This record gives sequence, structure tokens and C-alpha cells, in this order.
Amino acid sequence: MKKMEALMGKRVMQGICAGFAPGSTALNEDGTTGSMGDTKPVPDIDNQSDSWAWHELTSPKEASHRRSRRIDVWLEEGVVHIEAFFQDSYTSPEGQRHAVHEYVVSATADPTTGNVISISADPRVLPHYECPMATLSVGRMVGQPLRNFRASVNEKLPGIDGCTHMNDTLRSLAEVPVLVAQLPA
Repeated sequence: MKKMEALMGKRVMQGICAGFAPGSTALNEDGTTGSMGDTKPVPDIDNQSDSWAWHELTSPKEASHRRSRRIDVWLEEGVVHIEAFFQDSYTSPEGQRHAVHEYVVSATADPTTGNVISISADPRVLPHYECPMATLSVGRMVGQPLRNFRASVNEKLPGIDGCTHMNDTLRSLAEVPVLVAQLPA
């Protein structure tokens, strides 16, 4: 963190997302951040139990960062079901993995129109007390066509109504129609 600050300077983060809303415990008085926040020790992502879920992943033992994503799509009873996983993690110099951000987004969509029928975001690991507040706005995406999510997420969940990590996960759902087209009829 100190190296990054030396390179980039301290940025004012107030208003960027729900976690950095005005008055957030994550912010210093000047609107900059004071710490990385809470993290959670996590095991390596298991890619052995389901060979279709993940490609082969290395398990770094030295200090490193990783962003992991997964989108599962299936048809059930005439409805598209979606589960999207997002995790930012780091490996400490001692070799322990820690999650910094982790969400699971679950949704259903109409297979013909691609419009979202239902959607929820489960905030599993987030660094600041206020961060989970972003999930309260995710219902605004109901009725939106998945193919437009790259733009509509930014329109519907701006600033403190969203979370940069949750919104990134939601924007990735714009690719779901491509995945649905590959499913057997």
C-alpha cells in the first residue's frame, strides 16, 4: 500500500462506491482511505472437484494478487439461471491466501428476451463495514436486458449506489446471451 501511495499519491475516494460513501468508516477526514480494510483467510480455489468449473490454476506461495471469475449458466424449467462468482485475493509473504472482495451474483432471465427476471448479490467478503450496502441496489437491474449490462449497470448503480467490484461482476453478465446460445436446445 505504501509503495502504491508513493507511486500514485493518495487519491480522494469519497463517493466512488457504497464503501466510500460520505461518512464511511473506511475514509480519512480528507476523503482518502486509511487502510486496506478487513480480509479473510481463504483456501485455494478448488479446481479438482469439478473439472468443468475452473481451468488449471497455480497456487502461488509468494506474495501475489489474483482476480478470479466464474459464470455458470443453465436452463431450467424454461428460465435461464445464472451464477457469477468474483474474488479478488492476495497471497501474503507467508503463503496464506486472503480474500479482499468476494461476491456471488445469482440471477434468472427470460431465454427469449434476455431480460432479467430476478437478481441478487451475496457479499461474502468485503473490506469495509459499509461495503455490503451496495447490494441493496442490485434489484434495479430487474427488467434490464443482459446484453446491455455493460452500459445499464453504470447507469443504474452509479457511485455510492454500487460497488466497483460488484458492478464489474454485473457487467460481465452481458456475455450471458453468448453462453446461452451454446446450450443444447
